[in-house]
Amino acid sequence: MRNNQDRFGAPGSPEQGDSPIPFTQENSSTFSYAVPTEMVELPSKGRFYPSDHPLHNVIEVQIRHMTAKDEDILTSQSLIKRGIVLDKLLESVLFDKRIKTEDLLVGDKNALILACRRYGYGQFYEAKINCPSCSEDIDCEFDIEKWKFKKDPNLEELVVTQTENGTFLITLPVSAVQVEFKLLSGADENKINAIEERNKKMNLPSANSTNTIKAIVVSVDGSYDASNIFFFAENIPASDARYLRNTYNKVCPDIDVTSEFSCQNCGFTGAVEVPLNIDFFWPEQ
Repeated sequence: MRNNQDRFGAPGSPEQGDSPIPFTQENSSTFSYAVPTEMVELPSKGRFYPSDHPLHNVIEVQIRHMTAKDEDILTSQSLIKRGIVLDKLLESVLFDKRIKTEDLLVGDKNALILACRRYGYGQFYEAKINCPSCSEDIDCEFDIEKWKFKKDPNLEELVVTQTENGTFLITLPVSAVQVEFKLLSGADENKINAIEERNKKMNLPSANSTNTIKAIVVSVDGSYDASNIFFFAENIPASDARYLRNTYNKVCPDIDVTSEFSCQNCGFTGAVEVPLNIDFFWPEQ
């Protein structure tokens, strides 16, 4: 882990160079137990949070190791059905309770989920991966310690301008519209997933691409009007939509969870993206 010159200043937080503070649990007797803690580096390095956010310019945060009580969170059917089980897990293990999971950038949230899994159950993850060629479910094992941060992009090469508010400006190649977009938060991601789940239950077509554009776009040609943004998201040329998505993926700080995959059924080999969902903690056997 890197030293953090801007570590959050919560009461009792360790000074630079100090070891993480152990999380101590006590009962009414004299018995106490120090739960191990770790410092987790954030892909964003705190660069895209507003100045009043507890993670503004913060490079790493402290979490405690998962406990048996946290496993109860992971098995809560109510939380799983509501789609907030991983949010509740992170709220439980985060040392600084000022940090709200809905305000976390998605990449930082993924880094914390990965750390919870690694410190809770080890570096190897066994999962069934659906082969993109033959659609068979194949048993795989991944070494999650090999997953690294995505490289910081060259904004000049991408013809992208970062604003002082942590957003980005690009000009779309076909429509020539200037779009300002932001990075998705945990709350944005949950909202998109909830809409997709609702559409699925109602046998409606997926609108993931459109809803994602609505969530990330802040302004269109200088207009911040929500109705204009919604109209734009539903009428953007497909090539511009692809360009916007690709640009977003390149500038978004995150964990690269792509791994080499080899299908024992059809012989296909290639890279697959491993999802960081509830199955990441409770894989199907």
